[in-house]
Amino acid sequence: MVKCLYVEICIICILIMVLLISNVKKKFTIMFADRLFLSILWTATGLFISDGAWILIEGLNFIGAKAIHNCLNLIYFTLTGTIGLLWLIYTDYKINQDEDRLKRRLKWYALPFGVLLVLILSSPWTGWIFSLSRDNIYHGGRCHAMQMLIAFVYLFWAAILALVAVKRTEKRYLRSEYLTLASFIILPLAGGIVQGKIHGFPLIWVGTAISILIVFVNTQNQQITKDGLTGINNRRYLNCYLDTRLNNKRRKKKLFFILMDIDSFKEINDTYGHIEGDVAIIRIAGILKEVCCGSNDFLARYGGDEFAIVCERDDCQEVENLVQEIASIVTFSNEAGDMKYDVWLSIGYAEYGEAGIVNQDQLISMADKRLYTIKNNRKMQGR
Repeated sequence: MVKCLYVEICIICILIMVLLISNVKKKFTIMFADRLFLSILWTATGLFISDGAWILIEGLNFIGAKAIHNCLNLIYFTLTGTIGLLWLIYTDYKINQDEDRLKRRLKWYALPFGVLLVLILSSPWTGWIFSLSRDNIYHGGRCHAMQMLIAFVYLFWAAILALVAVKRTEKRYLRSEYLTLASFIILPLAGGIVQGKIHGFPLIWVGTAISILIVFVNTQNQQITKDGLTGINNRRYLNCYLDTRLNNKRRKKKLFFILMDIDSFKEINDTYGHIEGDVAIIRIAGILKEVCCGSNDFLARYGGDEFAIVCERDDCQEVENLVQEIASIVTFSNEAGDMKYDVWLSIGYAEYGEAGIVNQDQLISMADKRLYTIKNNRKMQGR
């Protein structure tokens, strides 16, 4: 009965991993982070298969049963260390987004795993990690705890990297992502503690499977709500957020919608190329992130070279101050002269409730109209 339940739990974990693998592989473009995550999924799948298989073969005495049992244990313990190492590598890359840096650190990351691998591969002869009795029954060796200890060292290491990153960044969307990475260890650790009290159930791996699923869901949510080029909120999320704010009847301040557009963006693309156009968009997004950092203002890429901010202020003067702050930082950035061209913004805004504005479309339309009035005036003045 216990064996059946153990195997059923492993099968459920395997099915979760297969489902996630299928979803990741459906992506149009598989980036380096996706490949790392796929490696974690495949490793977890192999781990769950070997964990479910060894309990079925334990105690059987047909020809070759002991050899198969040895192989399953070798695979299982190797993958236990591997999944910890891969999680650390994945966390490092998600935080730093630097393949070269990761390659330089890889040899240090792999050292504990190298020690563990020697202990595992020698176990059929030394019994350091595990041994099998004559009747094909598994026994833990004197260094048995090393395999789980090293796996958790990697998870703790990754959690520390993520928590340090949380402390260093002021960007809320990154904080959320890093906290998800840092909390990965919680469920496997809780499962391990409970498993120590209740033997016969793979609770560590149940916790691991759920943690992987949480990371996947969080990543999917990021991709649904974030703009791929700039990392800020996308238009789809903007529309949802704005709709929510407009329906909030307990709002204490006035709601404003600010729309911004890069001047002469087509000329930048035509003169310097579309890659340089992307650089200009990223540059403006960086400035707007700096302005909105630490506030409750909602920043999004509206589309193309347009950006939007949804904010609450006491009056129009406070919005004017925000607009002037953005313009000042853009001017300072241009004066720094670190690019081949200057980038300027035309900015228009509207207040919800003014001039009969009663819905999202009217609010955006009014801000858009004012933006293009400013843009046309600049063109007439030769700016």
